[in-house]
Amino acid sequence: GNEWARDYLKGKRDSLLQQGYAVLAVGYFNYEGAPQSLDRISLNAISDTILHIARHPKIDGSRIALLGGSRGGELGLNLASRFKHFKAVVALSTSNVSFPAITWSANTSSWTYNNEEVPYVPAPLKMIVPALKGDLYTAHCMMLEDEAAVKKAEIQVENINGPILILSGKNDDQWPATAMSNRLMERLQEHDFKHDKEHTILP
Repeated sequence: GNEWARDYLKGKRDSLLQQGYAVLAVGYFNYEGAPQSLDRISLNAISDTILHIARHPKIDGSRIALLGGSRGGELGLNLASRFKHFKAVVALSTSNVSFPAITWSANTSSWTYNNEEVPYVPAPLKMIVPALKGDLYTAHCMMLEDEAAVKKAEIQVENINGPILILSGKNDDQWPATAMSNRLMERLQEHDFKHDKEHTILP
């Protein structure tokens, strides 16, 4: 829930600080003061937290960018598509839809907005076997087979108020990040997205 606060990313954090960026690592689950599980996390609360920090006199609150990987990328896209004060998104190995909560039942959304659950792709029973084996890639692919649910759960990235940079890896073993990122870019194209957008595919 707060990968960017870990020691192994200190070099990355320091490089951003040296370039003049203020860096806020938000712990949104399984972190001190946050819910234990990635289950119905309030997008409003995260947005409010970021805005509160952005009031610091040394921070330019008019240029807030979001950076996140995997479910953090999903979070960043969900936030920026709903709140206009976020002006750029960098999403690493992200998804184009919202997935269910990381709980045993997986029958709730990972996110809420205005106290309502964000639409998500449900987890079919058949994915239990690969999930228990640790084959998360296959489990996610099974969830994405429900085209009607995928359509409802797609993140409305065309509403983002600034440029979007997406990075994915061809050999991602957690979920089909490149295919989902390609679909994300297709949606931006379909809606004549007015800001810069780029999807870089890494080996």
